[in-house]
Amino acid sequence: MPKKHFAIKIVTLSIIIIIIAIQSQLLASEFIATDKNGNKIFRVLPAYSMMKIPREQSLNDKTIWRQWNTNRIMLSAAKDETESFQLVIIPGYNGLQHITIKTVSLKETNSNFNIPIECNFIEYVRTIKPKNTKPVYVGWWPDILMPIKPFDVPAGRQQPIWFRINVPPNAKTGIYKGKIEITADNVSLEIPITLKVRNFKLPRPGTLACPFGLYPGTLKRWYGISDKENPAVCP
Repeated sequence: MPKKHFAIKIVTLSIIIIIIAIQSQLLASEFIATDKNGNKIFRVLPAYSMMKIPREQSLNDKTIWRQWNTNRIMLSAAKDETESFQLVIIPGYNGLQHITIKTVSLKETNSNFNIPIECNFIEYVRTIKPKNTKPVYVGWWPDILMPIKPFDVPAGRQQPIWFRINVPPNAKTGIYKGKIEITADNVSLEIPITLKVRNFKLPRPGTLACPFGLYPGTLKRWYGISDKENPAVCP
């Protein structure tokens, strides 16, 4: 086989493997926590890791992933891959106090191999309108991952929590099951998690180039500088 055709096949195979790996489906619907009398205390909505969840704006189908009617979070990943998702806690009319998050490691059905579920509190920073660009949104923006600890959510707001699963390179292929427990106002809600670990490992190091562009014109517009003011930035 010619070297050129062989190289093309290798690159094509690498692309297919990466596409399969990154297209990990997040299948879930709304989770509702009720008290012993059946009153709704809070609800939890799942979201992809790439979604920016507003702190005070109402969520809709374009913002949140709600179109799957299942009773658990379902993920899939390759070995040596990291998969993340969010759970958005939305309180009732009275808000929530002293919310705690507890995770139970994912366990493979036919062995004792465990994969921990990590979680972080998503903190917001206040943004302002820049001088020379038109942003999509100005205000409180989710940006910082903080260590998890008990927290409150007042009425009229929602709070996303970040979850991360690092699949070890030596993980067993199969189905893993675990859960996340959210407790607030003496009411607990268990959310089952299912992870499918595929029977291949991501290549290390990666074989595809990852370009990153930062152009002098962008720096000039952002900082409002001219060529004469900083020739090192604007060659």
